[in-house]
This record gives sequence, C-alpha cells and structure tokens, in this order.
Amino acid sequence: WAEEAVAKAEILRLIYQGRFLHSNVTLGALGLPFGKTTVMHLVPRENLPEPNSQ
Repeated sequence: WAEEAVAKAEILRLIYQGRFLHSNVTLGALGLPFGKTTVMHLVPRENLPEPNSQ
C-alpha cells in the first residue's frame, strides 16, 4: 500500500463508534470488553473536531 502511505505517523487518528479518539483518551479508559473483537478505524487527519462537536 505504498500509494496510501502517510508522510508522518502523528496525523494518524483512531475512530471508535463513530467518534474520533483524542490523544488524552486511552483505550483502557473506553472500558472495552476483554477478549472481544473491537472494530476501530485508523485514518490520516491533521486536525480533529472539538469533542463536543462530534
């Protein structure tokens, strides 16, 4: 997937249940069920919307 490579890893963002995860949120804080499959999306995006505007 060389044509889809991003210039820097710092712009990669996680989306969980339709919401961007901001850098101060840990995966552990989400309370994900242990041993279950969890679907997230990893997308390149420089800026994120404010948490209340999602």
